[in-house]
Amino acid sequence: MSSTNNKKKIAGIGIISAIIVMLSSIFIYASVVKPQKYSEYIDLGNKYLLEENYEEAILAFEKAIKIDAKSTEARVGAAKAYIGNNELDKAIEILEEAQELDKTNETLLKEILEILNEIDSDVAYEFLDRFIEEKGENNISSDIKEILELSKDIPDGFNANPKPGKYVQPISVKLKLDKMKVGHSYYYTTDGTEPNKEAIKYRGNIDIKETTTIKVIGYNKNNESSKVITLEYIIDSNIINDVKDLVKESEELLNNTSVGTNVGQTTQESKKNFEVEIKSIKIKLKEGLQTYEDAKFIKNKITSAMKEFKDNIVKPTDKSKLKTQIETAQNLYDNSTEGNKSGQYKSGSKETLLKEINASKEIYNDPTINQSQIDTQVSKLQNAITTFKNSKVRGQKPVLSASEVNKYKQRILERINLGPDQRLVYDYDVASAIPKIHNNYHTFCIYYDDGIMSINLIIIDIVTEEIYMCNEIGEIWNI
Repeated sequence: MSSTNNKKKIAGIGIISAIIVMLSSIFIYASVVKPQKYSEYIDLGNKYLLEENYEEAILAFEKAIKIDAKSTEARVGAAKAYIGNNELDKAIEILEEAQELDKTNETLLKEILEILNEIDSDVAYEFLDRFIEEKGENNISSDIKEILELSKDIPDGFNANPKPGKYVQPISVKLKLDKMKVGHSYYYTTDGTEPNKEAIKYRGNIDIKETTTIKVIGYNKNNESSKVITLEYIIDSNIINDVKDLVKESEELLNNTSVGTNVGQTTQESKKNFEVEIKSIKIKLKEGLQTYEDAKFIKNKITSAMKEFKDNIVKPTDKSKLKTQIETAQNLYDNSTEGNKSGQYKSGSKETLLKEINASKEIYNDPTINQSQIDTQVSKLQNAITTFKNSKVRGQKPVLSASEVNKYKQRILERINLGPDQRLVYDYDVASAIPKIHNNYHTFCIYYDDGIMSINLIIIDIVTEEIYMCNEIGEIWNI
């Protein structure tokens, strides 16, 4: 008997212990685990909202509501996600649930109005109206009174985002109000007709898929209307196709151009830079270009990158002129001496010429140099040769006396005929500046009455009394 009673006591103690454990578990879940899980879902929902992952945000907030059925916070979060997912009616429905749970909560009301005002401010007014009815008009705060008063204003002042202009793909236009004016409603047309309350009601956005003229009008609760505002949007996707074609062409050019120094090849650096540019533009295309200006900028960018890459491709060149100039300059350098005597060259002139010769040789031996660079170097070397020749020291030429000048003028005039506006002048300075003219050569210039000198010089050899003509490049012939 005693044994049976003991067994019953032990069984009773076990049941009691089990009940205690169970109750403890329930208490721990309700006081610790449940709030913790609720916070996790709220945080997760807000995270998804920031990432614009609206489907996942809705699921997270719904799980929070299952944990706390009276949560207005979770419902507000879910409403934002529904709006992001373009499910406006569901957003309004769940916000109505939130207000029903806490009808006189002014902070909640303001949050609801902020969410709905740019979606459907007419519906937002219904939330305001319910709050005032529950609270009593005499008991509302100054903030709520101001919102109520603003609703009586005639609608005015909104910005369209994105602003009217030219775009390259379909866009969604939103009307941004300068101030919260609950109770205003907006209507619009896209067919060019004047809008009224029979037109399409604005609810958060206007989708534009092709070139469209939007006309918008606003009404307050007294049925007073704003002026009609016209918004012009042009959708032109052709430029995007142009950019895509250029990217395709660029990729083909990049893939078909190898690295090297032969004709048709390019440098490793040039190829790498071009590849980076192509990748960056493909990323921009993937992200989506909206404005025409953005697309135009990208088009110019890929066009410039392609041109630069093509310019760096090794092309057939003609270095024959450069070679001739190098040989001429080298011969001049090798057969000249610096000094102060006649026929020598001024100090430092050979070093200057040699620098340009060496620079020309570098250009000549560089396989990556293009024709424009070669032609530029030919010009530089030609100028260096001319400068070097002009540095030659010359002997002093005797100056003719007045009687000698007159004597030789007569000889010359026997050979040439001057015009009525021309005169023959002895010019010692010109003679001393021409390398090919010897000391027994003297020059006469033909001047016009307006003071301009003829491009040809008259030269007389005072030893043989032969007469020559010399042109501007130093060519001399007997007359």
